Amino acid sequence: MKTWVKIALNVGYWLTYFLLLLVFFLLTFSINAQINETTDKHVLLMGWLRGVTLFAVIPGVIGFYGGYGFLFPRFLVRRRLGRFFLGLSLLMISGAVATLLLVHLIYNGWSISAFSADTVISQLMLLNFIIMINAVIGIVMRGFITSYDDILVKEELTRKNTEVEMELVRAQLNPHFLFNTINNIDVMITQDPERASDYLCKLSEIMRYMLYESKDERVSATVECDYIERYVELQRIRTHIPDFVELRIVGDSARHSLAPMTLIPYIENAFKYAEHAKVSKAVVIQLQFENDRIVFDCTNHIATGQRASAGGLGNALVEKRLQLIYGAKHQLAINATSESYHVHLEINQ
Repeated sequence: MKTWVKIALNVGYWLTYFLLLLVFFLLTFSINAQINETTDKHVLLMGWLRGVTLFAVIPGVIGFYGGYGFLFPRFLVRRRLGRFFLGLSLLMISGAVATLLLVHLIYNGWSISAFSADTVISQLMLLNFIIMINAVIGIVMRGFITSYDDILVKEELTRKNTEVEMELVRAQLNPHFLFNTINNIDVMITQDPERASDYLCKLSEIMRYMLYESKDERVSATVECDYIERYVELQRIRTHIPDFVELRIVGDSARHSLAPMTLIPYIENAFKYAEHAKVSKAVVIQLQFENDRIVFDCTNHIATGQRASAGGLGNALVEKRLQLIYGAKHQLAINATSESYHVHLEINQ
């Protein structure tokens, strides 16, 4: 939600609050005028303003912003109900006591005799009630703003995921990749039918995963690793250099999950820009699974005449998707030179 809308909601609430107080004042003023026609209207107005400020405005502000800015974000949104009710109780008690002390300071100075038991109890009950009502309204308003922001984030995530899915299909199922792979398998059929059949199955599994299984919000990291291994195997048959690509997967992937096809855009980019590089280890991919994080590194040699760039999906779109899905739980670093392109990604679970 935009900042000006949040400000407008706050201003609108306080305008409504003051309007209700004004209606109460007009009713009180009318009754007092009927009872005592000699009452000085100016004195009555000033006394009302002072009383409303002390008994309604100050505790109202304490309650509203205590709930809006403290209780909701610190406790309620984290579902710490015990601490929430404790915080609400402390807010009511401390706010009421502080306001009551201010009231007696203004009206009676620090005279202990002014603190009669019945008066103090009734005033504390009134102040507690006003603080509680305003705190509840502040919590409801903050909850509405938070829910609205969550809806916007989910809509944005859905839209970006749709864009990424479309781009992934275009990037991975492009004719260049498919035709070269199919042609290589076709040549292999006469030379090594068993191996050709194996590669054809890998291609079929890749297409099935991209078109159907990648629609889930999360998949097992093992499934994602299987996809990457198949993709790399299909890329191997496009070169005669045995160690053109090096893939290392370290750790237990079964304990982790990922958003589908989180890593493949960078891998696809690596093969794109290293395609004409006739060197060993032109593409080096390492995926490390630790207790509470996933570390991904992908480095590719840039072929002569090629130029390091976002390519494929584009860094902006991929980084936006990472930000929407993982937020502060991920760190991405890209280092591009004239000879190599390195991507380092850490995802905290």
